Amino acid sequence: MKPYEIILNQINEARFKLKDLEAHLKSIRTRCVHNWTTSTYDPIIEKAYIIPADPPGMYGVDRRDECYVPEKRTQRWSRICTECGDIQYTTESTKEVKAIPRF
Repeated sequence: MKPYEIILNQINEARFKLKDLEAHLKSIRTRCVHNWTTSTYDPIIEKAYIIPADPPGMYGVDRRDECYVPEKRTQRWSRICTECGDIQYTTESTKEVKAIPRF
């Protein structure tokens, strides 16, 4: 057997083992009762960046100037199951309005 064939066989064995372990983890998570931790704020952050301008002398009147794109934050919360390690994410929330009377 050639050296590359040995490596290819090891790669295939590792793939099969990974599939088997992923299926086992999935079965554990489906049977889990789920004891969730409290939710934590975990925003999705897209960093600010600059779109470069077109080089001088190109495109005539349609030349595009440099453009700044600000940072974008998307609200997201996560929670983790302490039993199986499953992580859930959500971007949905309900706004709670409290009316506190003043005297």
